Amino acid sequence: MCDLDMFPEFPSFEANWIPIYFEPILLSGERITIAIVIIDASGGFKIFPTLREEVLDSLYGIKSKNLSNMVNHCKSSIQEHLKNNKPFELWQPPFKGIYQGKTTPAADDNVFKVAQQAIQRCSSLSSLSMAAERDYDDELKQSHKVSQRWQEAVIKNVLTKMPSFEDYFKVKIAIDRSKTKTQFGFLSDRTAINFGFLSGFGHSSSLNTIKARILDLEHLMNSNSLVLPEEYAILIKTPSQDDVSITDNIKDKLSDTIYTIKDIGQKSNVTICTVETSEIAANKIIEIAA
Repeated sequence: MCDLDMFPEFPSFEANWIPIYFEPILLSGERITIAIVIIDASGGFKIFPTLREEVLDSLYGIKSKNLSNMVNHCKSSIQEHLKNNKPFELWQPPFKGIYQGKTTPAADDNVFKVAQQAIQRCSSLSSLSMAAERDYDDELKQSHKVSQRWQEAVIKNVLTKMPSFEDYFKVKIAIDRSKTKTQFGFLSDRTAINFGFLSGFGHSSSLNTIKARILDLEHLMNSNSLVLPEEYAILIKTPSQDDVSITDNIKDKLSDTIYTIKDIGQKSNVTICTVETSEIAANKIIEIAA
């Protein structure tokens, strides 16, 4: 006999999702998914960019900022269109090479779960990020490489606004009588800042690196140098709250890790700042150091 109570309840959230594609070379037919638009039955909507900052940087290098701006402009254009209660199929892309994909119905517990369904179906670059939770062969090397690219993006953003800060980046000094020099991400006469990177993948190596950089700041703070900085901080890149390529399991791990890091920072008198983009990080450096 079939017991209906054994069947799971139908998901409470129903919506349609639509991918937004970008064709880097016009008429080539090769397209990448840059965003997912989700529209529920009541007309409510949410737009999820699908390419993380570090992915854009890996793909497009110095042109990644231009593509990021294009994605943001498309997002704003879609928001403006949908706020006016216009059918989404009538939306006109603001640039050539931007295309609207087909509408797909979906159901799940919430909008983020639907977005993850969409990404797994149509965004290979974001799906690779999700798969990384299960398959990460060389986490230390990969984590270091991505972290370095992010730091370079932060430095570039700062120097665009404050060229006079150039000599303060990647400063190496010998602390007390140490024979080896310690490098700091940013070091001026009043501010010492290091960088950290938490992507959710390469978790243990990223956490250990951040702990080491907090310890470097603590050593400098407690050294016998006649002139010491007044402010000590570490800027940590974290995924966006709306990043649907990050699973709930990874988000929980990240939340626990950030709590641990903030506790260590408080005990060491080091300010812990979490930031989502290199531009926000650059503004934070200028705010602390200027």
